[in-house]
Amino acid sequence: MLLSAAGCSSSNTSGLKVASVTAAAAKVGDSGTTCPLIFDKAAVLKTAGIPGTLAPSSDPSKIASGDDGTKASPGSPMAVRGGGGVITCGFEIAVNGSTTDVTVMLVAVNSGTASGILIPSLASKTQLANAQLEPMLSAPIPVGSARLAPGPGVAALGHVKVQGNGDAALLVSVDGTGAPSIAGDPLEKFTTALTSKIRA
Repeated sequence: MLLSAAGCSSSNTSGLKVASVTAAAAKVGDSGTTCPLIFDKAAVLKTAGIPGTLAPSSDPSKIASGDDGTKASPGSPMAVRGGGGVITCGFEIAVNGSTTDVTVMLVAVNSGTASGILIPSLASKTQLANAQLEPMLSAPIPVGSARLAPGPGVAALGHVKVQGNGDAALLVSVDGTGAPSIAGDPLEKFTTALTSKIRA
């Protein structure tokens, strides 16, 4: 049985605000021209040990999208968590002339755990069955930490620090097998850095 890897929700005096994510997701809608996720790109890359640059996706359809959880269907995973928001943004990391597409998906919920909403996307990104993901998801991920998915290391889950009530989680993935300098440990470090720095 798969558990919610990001663990229990918590109340803090600093961190990301669930209400801000919800509002930003509603504003972005199905297709945005600007990603509402805010973080120090250079600092995150440095922490991850990635010697490159990070820029918005060059594909307009991948720049940003949002899902307003206040409009979730009754009984849906978002609705049973009291609503919230989902923001997905596409980026490109350039390292030594090679560019890799990176997708950052942020989920924030008012109650319960946010990571459960990301499990279907994690399975899709990694092309792994639930049984293969279970070792990764069987124990909670501490706030401010991330965990790399099994296999070639093309996806990682992070538990984001939240201000006030609620819970938030990140899924960061690279397309295909990813550049050798990004997939694996650097991706896990990149995701970990985002958990404390990302805002909306």
